Amino acid sequence: MVGMIKHIISLTITAAFLACAHGPARAAGLEALGLDQCIELARANNSQVARTNVAQAWEKEKVNAALRRFFPRVDVDLAHQPKVDYFGRQIEDSNIYSSEVKLTQPIYAGGGLTARHDQAKEGMAKVNLLEAKAGLEAAREVVPSYYRLLASREVVRLGRDLAEPARELVEAARRGVREGHQRVEDLLAAEARLLEVSYQTADHESQARTAALKLKELLGLEPERALTLKPQRPDYQPPAQADDILQLAYRRNAGLLFAQSEDRYQSLGLSSAESYALPRLNLIGRYGYEGLDFPGDDKYAGVMLQCDISFGDVSAKAYADMEHQFENDTAFYYEQKDLYRKGLRLSFLDGNSPEVGIAEARLNRRKAHDDVRDTRQRLATDVLSLMEELQRQGQVLELATKQSELYGERLRVVRAKFEAGAATPAEVLEREVDLVQARTKAVQARYERWRVLAILCLLSGQELKCLDAS
Repeated sequence: MVGMIKHIISLTITAAFLACAHGPARAAGLEALGLDQCIELARANNSQVARTNVAQAWEKEKVNAALRRFFPRVDVDLAHQPKVDYFGRQIEDSNIYSSEVKLTQPIYAGGGLTARHDQAKEGMAKVNLLEAKAGLEAAREVVPSYYRLLASREVVRLGRDLAEPARELVEAARRGVREGHQRVEDLLAAEARLLEVSYQTADHESQARTAALKLKELLGLEPERALTLKPQRPDYQPPAQADDILQLAYRRNAGLLFAQSEDRYQSLGLSSAESYALPRLNLIGRYGYEGLDFPGDDKYAGVMLQCDISFGDVSAKAYADMEHQFENDTAFYYEQKDLYRKGLRLSFLDGNSPEVGIAEARLNRRKAHDDVRDTRQRLATDVLSLMEELQRQGQVLELATKQSELYGERLRVVRAKFEAGAATPAEVLEREVDLVQARTKAVQARYERWRVLAILCLLSGQELKCLDAS
């Protein structure tokens, strides 16, 4: 059993030594990345952020399309066809040319034109907020990975720094057993503590590798690439009162602002959908030529007022039309004349009911409204929880620092006793491990506190500035 423990300890120490020797070499020549650079790289690598340029162009086209709906629609009709009478019967073998330009100007559309234009403009604003929201989410993923990796690497360093003194203490205990002034029980205790240190170091090495892989994924780096980090801390001090930072987050948080923009966007979409159930009034003007030669010698002009309204799957169209017919041998008008037409057209079960679109728009509006409420609640929970955690990590850091000082003093005392022959190597190693564990708590609490500060700054919509940590 003792031989197996010796073999495991030897392999663990050798692996740690090789990792120390080759780790810096792999990272040589690569720039050390701080938190600010990691966030910048993560945002550049984020696919949602990258898509915003395309989405911006799309929304701009929607604005232009909605704006064009305010202007008259122009239809140009050019035809070469048989000459027919009023009833559509062909009366001559020769064909005639007809050329017509028609303008359709919306007069009233139930507010739908304005709603669609305003919705398109809100869509452009929403894309900018989507980019900010995606950038915030990318940063929120980077910050924990960055500080987790820094903490794991520093804890690993503490364990490796302890490995050599621990090995020497175990050797001292082994010599003492051989020489007869140490008990086997003390040797086994020392070897057990060394094995525990080796296990914890290996565990933190695994955590560091996992954190490094996650961070590389966020930054868009290859898994095999070495990653050197520059420790940085947030240059940020939150308000003393949690309500102050919460109110600031309500005004500036990118996620909440995006949800509110989506709510406005869907509200305008609902207004646009509901406008299809209201009457639509168009003014239509026509001017055309007819004749044997293109574009035609005989002219006509007309103006129509047309009203369309939907009653579910029943559509009604009412119109009043006046056409001024110039002298036109082609159409058998031998003197100028005004023609007046009035009519009503009904279409039953035509499938043009707007109710389906209105129901869908109402559902989207409700989802967006609920998302604003949920986002606001999550934001409040996140901010208040982080404020509590900030206070807790500050207390942990203070206690761990005091504990480190206490264990440092206890280590000095027991080392003095060991040199005087009044303490065993196992007792010294026990104090060494206690000190490393206390320092580990302090390291983790410090990085956790920086993590909380960085996320609080990001959630409140403020610019995250970083300082190099000493």
